[in-house]
Amino acid sequence: VVRWVLLAQFAGILVVAAFFWPFGGAHAALSALAGGLVAFVPNLVNSLGLGVRDDRRTAKQVARLFFGGEVLKLLLTALLFAAVFQVPDLEILPLMAGFVSALTAFWFALLVRGRLF
Repeated sequence: VVRWVLLAQFAGILVVAAFFWPFGGAHAALSALAGGLVAFVPNLVNSLGLGVRDDRRTAKQVARLFFGGEVLKLLLTALLFAAVFQVPDLEILPLMAGFVSALTAFWFALLVRGRLF
């Protein structure tokens, strides 16, 4: 399921970047791609950290792992936004569209996956 969600997120980011290409050129497409990656990279890092199965973990340890992963995602997202906003001539609308597409792809991938399989 995690791979499916990550693939859907990345596909959504590419679609939004391709959408902005004809209207704003390569600069707008790259801004959309950067915005999408701001959401995608923390999810990827979190999934790599949580993807290791260990049946010896207690429920408390799993809950702490999830909580720590979410905190890491939030911090990494904030750091990536801070880094992206340092880029000169950044286009905000494509950037936010890319970010939102990655977030919504996360939810829609779970809905579609539940209906397809």
